[in-house]
Amino acid sequence: MGKTVLSVAKLLVVQQLQQGPDGAAVQFKDGPSGRLPRAHERYPRWEKLLQDSFQHQRPVGASLADGGSVLDVRWADQDVVKWFDGAEAEPVRISFRGHAGVYHLFHEHPDFARTYAAAKRSAEHAEMVWFISSGSPLVLLDLVLSKDLPEPIYPKPNGVAS
Repeated sequence: MGKTVLSVAKLLVVQQLQQGPDGAAVQFKDGPSGRLPRAHERYPRWEKLLQDSFQHQRPVGASLADGGSVLDVRWADQDVVKWFDGAEAEPVRISFRGHAGVYHLFHEHPDFARTYAAAKRSAEHAEMVWFISSGSPLVLLDLVLSKDLPEPIYPKPNGVAS
C-alpha cells in the first residue's frame, strides 16, 4: 500500500459562528479560530456543518491553515470500537460496531499514541467515541472518547432541547 498523506483534521466543537458578507468567522471551543470565505466552492455544505456544531454542540472535523483559513470541514461519527490490531501493526486496523469497513490508523499520525489509547479504551470498556475519517482506504483522522467532548444538545420530540 502506498504512503497516505495525513490531514491535521481535529474533532472540534464550534463555540461561536458569525456570518458576514465575505463569509463566516468561526471560533472553536478550547481551540483555534478560522475563516470560511463565502466564495469557497464548499461554503454551503461546510457552513451547514459548522452551524450544526454550534447549535447542537456536536463535534465536527476541521482543518485550518496557518493563517486561519478553513481547509476542510467533515461530519463526525459516533460509535464504539469493535476490534483493533495491536499497536505494532502498520497500519493499525480498527473496526466499529455500527460502521461498515475497516479504518486505518497510521503510526506517522501526529497523535497516534492518544488516538490508539482512545480506540483501545473504547474496545475494552465499550465506551463511545467520536471520530472522523477520509478516503479509500478509510483513514482515521481523529478519534476522541465521547466523554472528553461536550454532550451534544438535540431537540426532543416535543421540540425542547435536551
